[in-house]
Parts: sequence; C-alpha cells; structure tokens
Amino acid sequence: GSQDAMRRAITAIRAVAIPTRQRKETGMDKRLIGQRSDRNGLRLLHQFGWMRAKELASMLWPNSKRPEVNVSELVGKWKRAGWLLIRRLPEHAGQALVLSAAGAAHLRQLGCPDAATGKDWGETHDGDWSPPKTWQHELLAMGLLAHLYVQGWAIIPERQLRRDNQPGRFPDGLA
Repeated sequence: GSQDAMRRAITAIRAVAIPTRQRKETGMDKRLIGQRSDRNGLRLLHQFGWMRAKELASMLWPNSKRPEVNVSELVGKWKRAGWLLIRRLPEHAGQALVLSAAGAAHLRQLGCPDAATGKDWGETHDGDWSPPKTWQHELLAMGLLAHLYVQGWAIIPERQLRRDNQPGRFPDGLA
C-alpha cells in the first residue's frame, strides 16, 4: 500500500528531476567550465608555442588553492584525447607541453584558425629529442609573462608576435 505509493512517488520525482553538474562558486555547468579550460589552455599553448604545467596552471587558475591538481587533471585529459605532446626538458626543468596535430585541429575547431602543432619544437636525432638551444631563455620569458598575466597585465608572447607580424626582430613578449 503506502510503501508502493512512496516508491512510485520517488520514481516519478527521479524521472523529472534533472541532475545538475554545477559548481557552487560560479553557477556554471562543469562541462562548460571544462570546455572553457580546454579552449583557454590550448590557446595558451598555441600562443607560447610550448609551456610547462606550472606556468599553465598559474595562468588558468590564478586564484585556485589547487592549481597543480587542476592542471594535472587537464593535462591527463588532453593526453587521453591525443591533443598534447610531452617533451622532457633537460636539467630537471620539468616537461614541455606542446600541441599535437590533433590538438591543433581541435583548437582550430574552437575558433583559432592559425593553430598549429608544436611537434617541430626542438630536434630529434636517432630517436632522441632535445629542446632548441633557446629553451631556457624562452622559459624565463614565459615565467615572467605568466607572472605579469596573473598580476592583471595583458600579455603577448614572442611566438604570437612572430606569427602575427612580418619577419624581423621581436621582444621576448609584450605586457
């Protein structure tokens, strides 16, 4: 009797209740947050040409208490999707993240028409990859630009300046 009626009522409620996946802080659907993180993060990789997870995390989640966890999850997702190539930097400097061909194609679908793979960043000899001779200089400039970005500055990395302009000499970035 009443238990059957209660079960039917609960079943009816479950049938019409739409589960939400919203974040309390933003009120945005988690899928939309994920898509925005994908778009913004992949665009940063494209603009810089390559990044380490540390700088990517600081730029994507400047106010987060757990940016390392966030970026680790994001990088894992990108690796599973095939959007990312990971290159080990020398001198225990970490890993360089670059766009794969699939990552560049995905970014083009997201509205970045000039997105290109970073597979040619560095050199491969007999199956061993090495970064360009300028990698440390690029890393210093990237760290400074990431810091300025977190402080509220608009930035343009050197790689983006080179892509958007005629050949010539360029600063390491603009803020």
